[in-house]
Amino acid sequence: MVKHIRTLAILLVLFAVGKSNAQEGKQYIHKGLFCARGALSYGKMFELSANQIYLDGNIEFYLDEKVSLRGSGYWFLSSFNGKTPLKLHHSLFAGPLYHFKTKSSFDPYIGLEPGINLGQASDPCFGDPCLQTLLPYEMEMVATPLISPSIGFNYYGQKWFHLWLSARYIAGRFMDNYNSASLNEFRISFGLGFNIN
Repeated sequence: MVKHIRTLAILLVLFAVGKSNAQEGKQYIHKGLFCARGALSYGKMFELSANQIYLDGNIEFYLDEKVSLRGSGYWFLSSFNGKTPLKLHHSLFAGPLYHFKTKSSFDPYIGLEPGINLGQASDPCFGDPCLQTLLPYEMEMVATPLISPSIGFNYYGQKWFHLWLSARYIAGRFMDNYNSASLNEFRISFGLGFNIN
C-alpha cells in the first residue's frame, strides 16, 4: 500500500511540474532530445489465446519536433493464463514516429515499425495446421519478420523525466518445421522515462 501511495505521489508531482510548464507556454520537446524507457508490458495474442508479460525497453531520438527514431525491445517473461504456446518470444522493433505538435508538453505520436521476433515453440504441435512429422528432442529457434503500427504519448513533466504510454499491434507468422501460427498481438506499455540532452 505504501508503495502505491509513493508511486501516486511521484506521478502527481511530475504532473504538477508539467502543468506549470504548460501554463507558461513552454514545450520541452526539441531536436536532439534523447529518451530511454523501461517497463513491464502486457500482450494479448489473438489466435493463440495467450496473455503474455514482457520486459519492455526502448530508446528514442528526436530528429526535430515532429519526427523521431525509436528502437524497442521486448524480453518475454511468461504467459499467465495457463496457455504457453511459445517457450521463447523475444522481439525487436525500430522505425520512425510522427509527433503531433501541441502547445504543451503533451506529445502524442503514431508510427510504423518493422521488427523481428526470435521464437521457440513450447509444444511440437501448437499451431494450425500442425505440420508434425517426427517429435524433435528440442524445438528449433526461428526468426520471424514482424510489422507493427504503434500509437501513444509522452508527457514531459520536467527536464529529466516524462510519463509515457505506448500501444502497438504486431503482425507476423511463426513457422518452424512443425507449426504455423499467427503471432498477431496487441501490446500495451506505460511507465516513467528519462531524458538526456
